[in-house]
Amino acid sequence: MRWSALTSAAIVLLLCTLAVYFSRQFFDDTRWVSHTTAVIGEIRSTRSLLDKLAATPSGSTQVSIAAILDQFDRVAQLIRDNPLQVQNAQDFRRLLSRVNGQNSQADAANTLQAAHSLLGNMQSEEYRLLTVRTRSQADASRDAAIAVTALCAALLVVGFILALAARREFRLRADAERILQADKDELTRYSRELALVSAGSELIQAAQDEKQLTRAVAQILGEMLPEAGGYVALLSPSNDLVEVCESWGNSKAPQSFPPSACVALQLGRKIHLSQSLVAIPCKHVNPCADCICTPLRSTTGSLGVIHVEATGTVPAKRADSIGLFTAQITLALTNLRMREALRSQSVRDPLTGLFNRRYFDETLQRELAAFRRGGAPLSVLMLDLDHFKRINDTFGHTAGDDALRALGRLMRSTFRESDVICRYGGEEFAVILMNSDLSGAYAKAEAFRHAVEDASISANGHDMGRVTTSVGVACSAEFEDVAQLVHAADAALYQAKRRGRNSSWVCSEQPGSMPAIQAPPQATEFNWSDASLTSERGGRGPFHRIVPINPPSRPV
Repeated sequence: MRWSALTSAAIVLLLCTLAVYFSRQFFDDTRWVSHTTAVIGEIRSTRSLLDKLAATPSGSTQVSIAAILDQFDRVAQLIRDNPLQVQNAQDFRRLLSRVNGQNSQADAANTLQAAHSLLGNMQSEEYRLLTVRTRSQADASRDAAIAVTALCAALLVVGFILALAARREFRLRADAERILQADKDELTRYSRELALVSAGSELIQAAQDEKQLTRAVAQILGEMLPEAGGYVALLSPSNDLVEVCESWGNSKAPQSFPPSACVALQLGRKIHLSQSLVAIPCKHVNPCADCICTPLRSTTGSLGVIHVEATGTVPAKRADSIGLFTAQITLALTNLRMREALRSQSVRDPLTGLFNRRYFDETLQRELAAFRRGGAPLSVLMLDLDHFKRINDTFGHTAGDDALRALGRLMRSTFRESDVICRYGGEEFAVILMNSDLSGAYAKAEAFRHAVEDASISANGHDMGRVTTSVGVACSAEFEDVAQLVHAADAALYQAKRRGRNSSWVCSEQPGSMPAIQAPPQATEFNWSDASLTSERGGRGPFHRIVPINPPSRPV
């Protein structure tokens, strides 16, 4: 039986080779027949044009010859494989080139007649080739039919042999089918898990923050392992604690645990309890039949861990799916943190950690547009440290940087979270007070000024003594343009500097807009050199009204 099967297979292989060869020969001959037929058709078209040329008046001969040559170019393209026809084509072009140079109409007619005869010879040659190629096509078709018939007979013999073998192997095949069905089911589950991994990868790549990412991870892992539970835990910024962010299933997740409690984090690789030769359970693992701890590791170090607990054994392929998804989680988390770092660098001042001037300008433009659409008013504070140059000259530039950082921390603790605190440039800071009118902004400015006055600021172990600040205030209710609003607050800050520092000044263009505040009789241009300002004590400090027009540079 074995030798019969091998012999039959060899015969079938030989017949298949012959069938393929003759079939290919048939198609090649068919292509050549089609090619020759196309050449004959183009030659006929050329001869037809040549006949029309003979009947055309002598005045339009040049145009007719050009049309014939254009038509004959198609013939020349098709006969490039035949040297004889190529020579005939050259002779034909030579004959046509003489027609324009002949003065006698009789000579031109003789030349055209010779060209016509040459085309007839070329057509006869193509008819001869067509006869040969048609005969070759018929022979190839016959040989291919014989080979295919023999192949069919051989296949019948092989089929009979295989049927005999199938009867003997029937029971083994039934067992193989059962195994195949089991593998198919496992492959289906694996394919579904891969689809979930793919969908989950898209979901976590689109996450805008870590909370959204960990929630998506818990959802996908819950669908991948419905019979298991687990949690996602990330390292804290100080790297001394692993904090559980999201959990799924019935797993009892701890709130946090030290990195030393996770063997996977210590070893930097996945720990699959049922697949490990030596069982080394993590200290944060609850009693369970099987568990998987997969660390999230990037080029910068460990980011966290994915922990899975199951009531039964987790197959190796499922563990591989979890590992594949973990790689996608690591990539997405790394990209998210890199994007956040880049965004922070683009809008944060590196010295104080406050927002920079670019963020201030964009935010103020956006909030002023919202105010013009009917929103609540906002106010702008411009402030800086008094005698900052003296601090730098006395204690050094490092101490000056420490003073700016201390002022930034004090601003974050004094103003609301909704307020936008920015370092405007040098020792100058700016604050956008949301939903704040002029009186509320002034009160906030005074509160911050007193906080700076009462604070103890030191640098490099040296007490800087009493540090004060000056503040300028302006409100969007009176200055709806960004440049005007900032200019007004900056002008008020200048006046605070000019009037002795350690004070808060308000710039207002509307007399009487605030009760109990005495306004100048006319809000026109302000002369910075000799104009006298009215002021009224109230609350915790002086409340001044000024109208600035292009103030000079401000003293420190």
